Amino acid sequence: MDSKKQGNKKNAFADFTNLYELSKTLRFELKPLCWDRETKEIVEDKEANNLKKYKIVEKDEQTAANIEIVKFYLNILHREFILKSLEKLQFEKKKLEEYYLLICSLDKIKKDTSLDKDKKEIERKKIFNEIKIKKKDLLEDIGGNFSGYDFLLSEDVKNKLKERFTKKWVEKVEKDNRNKEIEYPGVTFFDEKNEEKSVFDIKFGYLKDFNKNRKHLYAINGKKGALATRILDNFKIFVDNKKIFEDKYKNLSDINFSETESYFNIELNEIFDLSFFNSCFTQEGIDKFNEIVGGIAVKEERKKIKGINEIINLYVKKKEQEYKNKKYKKGDKKFNVTRGQSVLRGCLAKINF
Repeated sequence: MDSKKQGNKKNAFADFTNLYELSKTLRFELKPLCWDRETKEIVEDKEANNLKKYKIVEKDEQTAANIEIVKFYLNILHREFILKSLEKLQFEKKKLEEYYLLICSLDKIKKDTSLDKDKKEIERKKIFNEIKIKKKDLLEDIGGNFSGYDFLLSEDVKNKLKERFTKKWVEKVEKDNRNKEIEYPGVTFFDEKNEEKSVFDIKFGYLKDFNKNRKHLYAINGKKGALATRILDNFKIFVDNKKIFEDKYKNLSDINFSETESYFNIELNEIFDLSFFNSCFTQEGIDKFNEIVGGIAVKEERKKIKGINEIINLYVKKKEQEYKNKKYKKGDKKFNVTRGQSVLRGCLAKINF
């Protein structure tokens, strides 16, 4: 009878045992071991102990940190060089006009229904080859402004980094940088002997991949990612917007862009003149164009300045509503523009990296 009661007690607590893991702190240290081929025994790994003794891992970690800091300050030099180069860049208006007309011709060929498939393909290839020639010419114009960038990829740049980004300079910038939008890392560190060293004294070979990537930015071969390619990609966007504006809205008397023109102190006819594209190379110029297209929130005045697209959208809605309300007489043509086709086709892409 007693044994039965004892068994029932055990069963009663069976569901409450072995439910949670138990963590314990080991009171001994793990030592690196290895197999000794000569003695056929497991022995202490001396190489692993040397890593610890001479702080090899810590040195590698410090080197990795130094590389990232050098990249950070090198990027500042690259951005400054690119900005100066793009501020000087100016395309001849004649070259832009020729390139623009070829792009328009290519679009016309695509839409031309009078040509059969074979003739259309022949014309398309002919124009496309002419575009390639003009594009190469414009790419070379851009490349001419990047002359001297190779200094930033050479080991000599280490001296420039040391002279420009001193410990005192970093401390001053960090002090002035109250908003802490960008954190400027320190340019010195203490080695294993507790001596202060410069992060810029790293082996330049560590930057091989970084420099290869930066070199690509200055390429004029038309490959994706290069600054010159981005500029001409932006020209295509600019051209598409120019055609939409001039084909659909330039000559309309009942659409009012004065809010945008007044705030930015410029007429839309000037914005969509090809020569205006020469002000759209730097990030500041790109941002301005994008604000003209998309509008801008003015925090000080707590209001939104309408951009071209917002004004166009409101105009299209108004016309659609007028048609629905039957304000048009019988036989009048409907304002036949879909919302996606009515607005400008996107903003210029950023040049920053």
